[in-house]
Amino acid sequence: MNTSPTRRLRSLCAAGLTLALLMPITTSVTIAEEGAGTALTNRYDPLFGEARAKVGAAVTSTAPTFDDTTTDQLDEIPAPEQTTFALRDGAPANAKIDAATGVVTYTATHDDAGKVISVPVTVIYSDKSTDEGEVYFVVNDPHGGTAKKFTVNYTTTHAHTGEKAVSKAPTFDDTSTDEVEALAAPEGAVFKLSKKARDAEIDPATGVVTFTAPESDANTTVNVPVVVFYPDDSHAHADAPFEVFHHDHGHDGETPKPINPTPKPFGSSSATGAAILGAGALIALVAAIVHFFTTHPLTIPGLPLPR
Repeated sequence: MNTSPTRRLRSLCAAGLTLALLMPITTSVTIAEEGAGTALTNRYDPLFGEARAKVGAAVTSTAPTFDDTTTDQLDEIPAPEQTTFALRDGAPANAKIDAATGVVTYTATHDDAGKVISVPVTVIYSDKSTDEGEVYFVVNDPHGGTAKKFTVNYTTTHAHTGEKAVSKAPTFDDTSTDEVEALAAPEGAVFKLSKKARDAEIDPATGVVTFTAPESDANTTVNVPVVVFYPDDSHAHADAPFEVFHHDHGHDGETPKPINPTPKPFGSSSATGAAILGAGALIALVAAIVHFFTTHPLTIPGLPLPR
């Protein structure tokens, strides 16, 4: 059967229209299938932050956020649903992690002071794919920073047993210079007594120490231990020395005034010796006078000479 040119043209147009309608649907199905087969580890990048830590104190990090790599911008979105977290091999023994949130808790040791400690973490997505990351803890050095820059100096204070003695405020020497300065305390410094301090008080703002020495401290130098805390979490140790005298000693180190001794009763060894010595001297004096007049007769006008 012959087909007219018009009918053949209509058939071609209908076929073309059918293909045009089906093409978007086919493309959409293909994209959906490709997305369903992509592992979450290829779509997301975990973002772990850092935390500042102090020696001996438990510190927690912030929860990690995630970047969706299918977008053109850096995202900081929460973890995808059903994501869990675990510490990797090699994590410090004093670190632990919240498996649901990814928050890491770490307690720094004295050996960690001044270091950056990394805690390795594994991210486990709901499709069992995984990612890895590091949480960093910057550990403060308690003897670094301001504490390392300055030396704390107290002058010696004279004290007397049973009396309150007040020191002068400490001065500070900047160790970065060659000369020894007597500077005021750095801004924000706070003073406290060490736990070993006794019989003392301190002004937390000025560092002035008040000390009352017991009798047992007489004729000794007592060092009152002080700790200075700075705003950068560093701290320094210093001693406030007190030179202790007995309460009847002259103040400010002067020599005490002599005390009049109690007279000893007659009959004591020293008194008897003094009495004997005095009697002997008197007898000798009288004998000398008699001898003088015997050998040198005294002549008085009008009186005859002795025969």
